[in-house]
Amino acid sequence: MKKFKDMLKRLATSNQVLKIFSLIAAFFLWLVIVYATDDSYSRTITGVPIQWEQPASLTRQELNIISVEPQSTTLTVVGKRYIVMDLAPEDFSLTLQLGNIINTGTQRVNILNNTDSGDYLIQSISPGQVSVQVDHVDTKILDIEANITGVRLAEGYIKDEEIVTPGTVEVTGPVSELSRVERAVVSADIGRTLSAAESVSGEIVLLDANGNDVRSENLSMSYETADVAISVLKRRQVPVGIEFTNTPPFFPLSKLEYTFSNDTIEIAGPAMLVDNYESITLGYVDMKTLGPGARQVFDVALPSNFVNVNNILSVSVSFDTDEFETRTFPIPEVSLVNVPGGYDVSVGAGGVSPREVTLVGPREVLEGMTSEDLVAQVDFSGREREMAAGQIRMPVTIFAPARGTVWAYGDYVTIVDIEEE
Repeated sequence: MKKFKDMLKRLATSNQVLKIFSLIAAFFLWLVIVYATDDSYSRTITGVPIQWEQPASLTRQELNIISVEPQSTTLTVVGKRYIVMDLAPEDFSLTLQLGNIINTGTQRVNILNNTDSGDYLIQSISPGQVSVQVDHVDTKILDIEANITGVRLAEGYIKDEEIVTPGTVEVTGPVSELSRVERAVVSADIGRTLSAAESVSGEIVLLDANGNDVRSENLSMSYETADVAISVLKRRQVPVGIEFTNTPPFFPLSKLEYTFSNDTIEIAGPAMLVDNYESITLGYVDMKTLGPGARQVFDVALPSNFVNVNNILSVSVSFDTDEFETRTFPIPEVSLVNVPGGYDVSVGAGGVSPREVTLVGPREVLEGMTSEDLVAQVDFSGREREMAAGQIRMPVTIFAPARGTVWAYGDYVTIVDIEEE
């Protein structure tokens, strides 16, 4: 302990040690004087932000500030060292002199210093101006197109329409830039074989009239991406057919010969539905309107999710009736069938109109026929609600039950008297 005290005593009385402590004390004293009294310390501060707001004068003219470049600047600041050294870019308030702008285009605008800088001096602002783009803002609505590549189809399949969702996009921006935009496209590469529907997503890209990309921070879109549903359909040949109305009782439809302009139609649709689609019913033939040499044309109608591959829009039906002719016969007595209970019915005094029936059939069959081969009926089936005392106009069905392919051409009616029992 004594040795330690002796060492401290020697250090305290040593001239060399005292000199070192003096130098250190002098240095710190110099620092204090410099920081406290130096008013001319200069410092460069970069990245100082420039603040601005849309002036009302531009809004009244329906003009908008589109861009300001650059959005920050560099300051040279002079002042007390300890104050200047503590400054940050956010401590300054710089604005733009926008009140004089009245036209569209890119213009140079002065940067204004609004900083309360009593303790220091802003010696310079570099750059002291910015470029301000002013323009009208508008919106353009574009259909979104699909550009799908690399699709290979399995045998027996076709690619149908490509459905884009959403179907349109709103593009908003300065008129000078918006005028360049002509198309909106979403692209995707599939790169594989498809036998069923496929859905892909992609970025919406804006293009000009020449197909070049239009990219700008000043343009905004209501959607950035879109989905594309690729419809892949199975092909199949399907026979066509017709149905008949007002067919006489006992009429042998299988013996009525006719031909189609197209016996089959190639269709395409979802595989599961196409496999169960056995035939296409073109429509109905009314036997009452079918005369010798008849030819009827039917539009081809398919379900909404089917495609008519060869675009056959109509099919004609020609009836093989070269050996057929028409002949008139007196109408036999009318029989009333399926009369509801509680009523007494009879054919009115006027009989049937017209009074003769026109029959269509093979020439040799008609030549051997008489009125006795015919049956004339008024059928009350399903007429229960119409039954009431008085008279009612009813259709008359006329047929030849034992004469094969013979039928009545035209409409026949009679007045029926109804009495309650």
